[in-house]
Amino acid sequence: MVACDDQATAPPPAAQVVEAIVLDVAHDLPVDPERPEALPVVYVVSGSDEPFSAQVQARVASAVVDEVDVRFADERDESMHLDQPGSPVRDEGALVLIDEIVLDDSPTTVDVEVYWSSTQFSRRAVTFGQSGDEWSESHSSVLEEMDVPPTTEPSDDVSEDGAPSSAVPSTVTSTEPNP
Repeated sequence: MVACDDQATAPPPAAQVVEAIVLDVAHDLPVDPERPEALPVVYVVSGSDEPFSAQVQARVASAVVDEVDVRFADERDESMHLDQPGSPVRDEGALVLIDEIVLDDSPTTVDVEVYWSSTQFSRRAVTFGQSGDEWSESHSSVLEEMDVPPTTEPSDDVSEDGAPSSAVPSTVTSTEPNP
């Protein structure tokens, strides 16, 4: 009997890499005490010029369906509340921006940015190795982290990637005398 299920074949290498990253990020998200049964939400955005293929998205979604509410977005801003202080990720989730995945050689490193808000993020270099048809994470290094609670109002002073252009909050100066 021949299996017609596409799931019987090994997932594409890019799907294996995205799945590993999504699961890693999801396991670090806190459980909502008001909804402990809710799956952690992880938005995924391609950091390359091309979005992840429909095949990669479908394979990742089906692989993590019982563990993570994974949502693929075309742009970073789709997953964030830009009108709220610190621009938190929607649904109390995380946003994963995955740079171009090139799996020509083993091991290979993929640059990953994880956002919980524009003031809470981590940039990482994740190394993957190949064994047969399987790709798995072998090492992860944190390159940069910022963990400032999102308490300031959104500002028009943002850099290209949406992060504040200055770490110093702006102040408002009044010219009116105090009563």
